[in-house]
Amino acid sequence: MVTYEHEMPLTLLRHHPESGPALVTRLLGLELPAYTSVQPASEALTTTYPPELNCDGAGVLYDDEGRAVAALIVEMQMSHDPDKQYTWFAYLANLWRRVKCPTHLIVICPGRGTAKRAREAVTIGHHGMCFAPTVLGPDNIPEVIEPVTGPDSLLLTFLSALVHPDSAAREEIGKNLNDEFGELSVDQAVEYAKCALATFKEPMRMVMEGLMKTEKYDYHRALLGDSADTYLARGKAEGIAEGKVEGKVEGKAELIFVLIASRGITVTEEQRQRVSQCRDSELLDSWAVKAMNATEAADIFG
Repeated sequence: MVTYEHEMPLTLLRHHPESGPALVTRLLGLELPAYTSVQPASEALTTTYPPELNCDGAGVLYDDEGRAVAALIVEMQMSHDPDKQYTWFAYLANLWRRVKCPTHLIVICPGRGTAKRAREAVTIGHHGMCFAPTVLGPDNIPEVIEPVTGPDSLLLTFLSALVHPDSAAREEIGKNLNDEFGELSVDQAVEYAKCALATFKEPMRMVMEGLMKTEKYDYHRALLGDSADTYLARGKAEGIAEGKVEGKVEGKAELIFVLIASRGITVTEEQRQRVSQCRDSELLDSWAVKAMNATEAADIFG
């Protein structure tokens, strides 16, 4: 099943393709040829029918004459899969065949155990050839307790928060990620922050939630929308103006939808209608309180 944890690092790579080569150079010491641009490549690495091979992400590095000089494949691996080494080797061979330049495969594993298993080599057989993926995990993704610079600063800081959620330095890591988001456009920062809140384990998520409540950056206010007090005040004002309590109820319903969105929770149309049509103020209050710490719709609606 595709999760925010799987997709968010890949989204950062797609939006900021230059961060991939910079990251592997920084953390793995990978020596790449001189290049002037990085372009996303198709994740489809199929060569024949019927097998369909699609990697998680790929990018090609070009020199100033437009020649491909290197290629990177990035895979997110959330749990051990004994067949993945064979699939990864196929990805590597197919992209190498397509671009005809040195090609590297990097596997990102948030879990230490998964990272250890992903590093295991498989024997190809041809002249003793072996294949072992290059892996990034908790052991070689550092705790970013000081701000970093470079094209990979956002990606590296996000990965640090992802793989070190229980770190004693999580406050520093979270602050650096918050500052990275603050440098982005408001729309992009909101998108990334929503995914981060839905992705991170509780200790790191609580750090990020606390930072966002400070409303230091414009994206904080855009993400949170109006505060609960503002929603209720708006609702009350509208209710008085119209001579009824509908405004207050609608304000509470609107607050619940904001909380649900900030938690990255998916709700059904039926659940959405339950909130929109509810006129029980106490029940709406109960749902709002539950939504503040919910991880799924069932935590709110039962």
